[in-house]
Amino acid sequence: MTFFGLNWQFNWVSRYGNVELTPKERDRLRALALWQETKDVKLVCRTFQMSQATLYRWRKRFNPHDLGSLKEHCRCPKHVRSARDGPRCRQSCF
Repeated sequence: MTFFGLNWQFNWVSRYGNVELTPKERDRLRALALWQETKDVKLVCRTFQMSQATLYRWRKRFNPHDLGSLKEHCRCPKHVRSARDGPRCRQSCF
């Protein structure tokens, strides 16, 4: 399988100086740069082996002025239901 990548030192990224990106963040940046140059979603998804929904999600979250937006987001639930099975509820159910 052959992959081609783009140079990740783009003009708008080089403003930040020497930025340390993890390999996942660098891949996200490359995918977004390829989409920005070609506007071909299917090409980007085939090249980086991801779904179109993932690319659209990355596009929505990406802020070119903040490279911290390339980091992974927490996958834990935002809201957790509270327990309602107290002693009164148990008595009324039986």
